[in-house]
Amino acid sequence: MSGFRFSQLGLASILSQNRLVVPPNQRNYSWTNEEVTTLLQDFARSIESQDTSYFVGTIVAIRKDDDVLEVVDGQQRLATTTILLAEIRSYLQKCNEPQLCEAIHRFLFTIDRKTREDVPRLTLNLDDNDYFRTGLTGESLPSSTVKPSHCLLKSAFTQISEQVKKIVSIFDKKDHGDKLNDWITFFENRAMTVVLEAPSEADAYRMFETLNDHGLRITQADLVKNYLFGRSSDRINEVKHRWSEM
Repeated sequence: MSGFRFSQLGLASILSQNRLVVPPNQRNYSWTNEEVTTLLQDFARSIESQDTSYFVGTIVAIRKDDDVLEVVDGQQRLATTTILLAEIRSYLQKCNEPQLCEAIHRFLFTIDRKTREDVPRLTLNLDDNDYFRTGLTGESLPSSTVKPSHCLLKSAFTQISEQVKKIVSIFDKKDHGDKLNDWITFFENRAMTVVLEAPSEADAYRMFETLNDHGLRITQADLVKNYLFGRSSDRINEVKHRWSEM
């Protein structure tokens, strides 16, 4: 495993310490209500039981810059958790909790000092990113869309928004901020993942063949793609381009 780096971090800590970029050739957002529900239930049980930590799974990535990681495996969990943080922030805005909203904002966006603009901590692929970013800013998502991944993203935002309301529904309104802050703290310190930084794209795609924790079953297309990427060596860019064309 020479050249590989491992670190264990909370999901929110990964977001606050890095910019995470899903490459163009990666598949679109693909989680249905079933996968989203399973993750939310796992989170809720862990928070309620106050376990020391909850292992979310492995994220495979390639370090592209000091603060930029290219995500090879783990985008579904990262995107869904990011949506949950965004919906918690949206709810807290209505509760007049500006400090908590500001704290959550740093998990969602960072500042590009050159342009003075907010830049998302997590960037999805070309098909999904604009739609995903619209949801993160709190704007209403388009009522109609033709892309299946956009329908899934819209469903995830809606489902998670309802879940946030359910989390606080049994508590007095004055306690809603504290209860949701428990979830923020959980994401930062107890929803743990192992980040595996591969030394090259070929190595990363080899690892992806065996590391797909808490995700959808790998399709035959995924297996073919990652086999080719893993064998591509210094021709990785050519192979990525040809795969995208196909």
